[in-house]
Amino acid sequence: MLYAEAAALEREVDNVMTSSKEKLVILNYNDQTVLNKEDAGTYAHAKGLIIFLVPENGRIEDGQGFFLQHSCPKLEFGKPFPQNCLKEGQHFLCININIHGLNSLAEYLFISKPHFTTNEIPLMFRENNRFLKNIHEKIFDNGKHHKQINFLSRGGKYITIFTKSVRAMDRQLWDDIIMRRTTFSIVSHYGRGKLKSTNDFVVVDKLKVLRQTWKMGNEHSKYALSNLARLCFSDVNYFASYLILLFVK
Repeated sequence: MLYAEAAALEREVDNVMTSSKEKLVILNYNDQTVLNKEDAGTYAHAKGLIIFLVPENGRIEDGQGFFLQHSCPKLEFGKPFPQNCLKEGQHFLCININIHGLNSLAEYLFISKPHFTTNEIPLMFRENNRFLKNIHEKIFDNGKHHKQINFLSRGGKYITIFTKSVRAMDRQLWDDIIMRRTTFSIVSHYGRGKLKSTNDFVVVDKLKVLRQTWKMGNEHSKYALSNLARLCFSDVNYFASYLILLFVK
């Protein structure tokens, strides 16, 4: 029964994809692609998927979609689910978005410059938002910038994303944006290298909270913590405290 329902859903999704191309945004990005041909030094260490659809009335402001942020290598739109993600701990966070969320995420992607494996942005979206137009034309932030981007999810949740441009890799988002006047032990990490922040360097082999302890695993071991007001997720094996990429509150 579940297989039949999944097959029916797949057919419905395929039908929407083929019949709504002029009203459908598909953006898939992953710094670890199936072909592994990208230059890791020129793209953000980021993985995600955005799909956004305008309804039959054609009003872009009535459109809706979702933003999936994850940590799964080689996960690409239209490709089979990578088997390594079944055995390694990965995080997946899905947020429903409206047009304001899409436009905010477009600015985030313009600044961070991820490696796109799917970049489909119809004309109506490119005419509505300059960041989407730039992304479609493969034009990204060429400066040395970092920024805090805020928007509301379609369900009214407050989303904050901290991002920086490729040329600003030496800047620490935590130090420069989040906790400018607070000092404590933290390690910031980007890609496969470690950058020492202005505070003490701390490496841990396990993470312990009130009800759970995680031992250090391989590089992609993940944890997620929530107190119902906020959600935080990150790697286990590098940090006592971590550069927080995303708050949901």
